[in-house]
Amino acid sequence: MIATLTMCSLDFDEDYIPHYLNHYNEQEIDKHILMLHSKKAVDEDYFRDKYSADNVNLFFTYGEWNSVVMQNEKHSLLKKLDIGIDDWIINSDIDEHAESKHGSLRSKISEMTGNGENCCVGRMVDRITENGSFSKILPDIPLSEQFPLSANIGRRLLRCQTRKLPISRGDITTLGGNHHVIPDHEKKAVYNDEVLTVNHYKWTARTKEKLEERVRTHKAFYHWRESARFLDYLDKGGNINKFKQ
Repeated sequence: MIATLTMCSLDFDEDYIPHYLNHYNEQEIDKHILMLHSKKAVDEDYFRDKYSADNVNLFFTYGEWNSVVMQNEKHSLLKKLDIGIDDWIINSDIDEHAESKHGSLRSKISEMTGNGENCCVGRMVDRITENGSFSKILPDIPLSEQFPLSANIGRRLLRCQTRKLPISRGDITTLGGNHHVIPDHEKKAVYNDEVLTVNHYKWTARTKEKLEERVRTHKAFYHWRESARFLDYLDKGGNINKFKQ
């Protein structure tokens, strides 16, 4: 089985879901393991009906949202689902679309299996609008067309990690942000030589609101500083178009 694994905040990120499902269906995956998170209880039946599909499995989590919560929830679910060496996981945040230069992710996994590899590295590429505006996500136009320009906001402004691990075999577990494998699995990780592109569609109409909440509530985690740098840049009149590639 090849499955995506992601956690989506219903408070901020639901608009990404149809685009996420469409992209990874095009990558020929078998199943979506979609964890929907909300601060408060939601009508779970409503979301099951809304995203009902033979290859979509929904799970719900509630309460605080941070990288540790996300990591623990994912690890717990992988054990519950008995994901193992015969499975492959596409580790992708809800706003990330990973792709290979040489075909679908299914074909990449077939190549990796033949090579005896169990991990593949990716590099995050920020995607922005043509004028650097923060636009609302439209449901019927691919994100690649809504956000057509490539940029490097992560390294040049946020100073965050852009290394990702978008593919890992089921017996290899990644840390919360999908940047690295857990320490216990480092020695058995065997990497494919391609660096996948991970298109990062973060810079939308909800970005400022989401990062403001992160600065307020995530002081125990280092990444609140990345958000604070970004908000400070905007407050000073900065335009993310400056970071286009």
